[in-house]
Amino acid sequence: MPASPRRTRPFRRRFAALLVVSGLAALNLSFMFGEPTCYDARLDQADLNAEKAIALLMAAENEGEHPPFDNHDRRAIVLLSQARREIHLAKVYADSTCTGDH
Repeated sequence: MPASPRRTRPFRRRFAALLVVSGLAALNLSFMFGEPTCYDARLDQADLNAEKAIALLMAAENEGEHPPFDNHDRRAIVLLSQARREIHLAKVYADSTCTGDH
């Protein structure tokens, strides 16, 4: 007997969150061992915190509600993704204006 969609949804959300976190962690590690940067290291921390928040939102469950969390979780994920893009742009800008004495 196949599993019901309700029983597989939490697994899929957790698996998706795990894929996102592991993929982005690997990407962050590749940049950490690259060339030196001039931007503030707190930008990396802000990016990692946003990444963790996205993963937690993806794994969150609201049993019995459809749509779960009235789609506010999805909106938060979109906004956090936009914030991560802005953080990346801030890093790129800081590195492009770097004078090299850092």
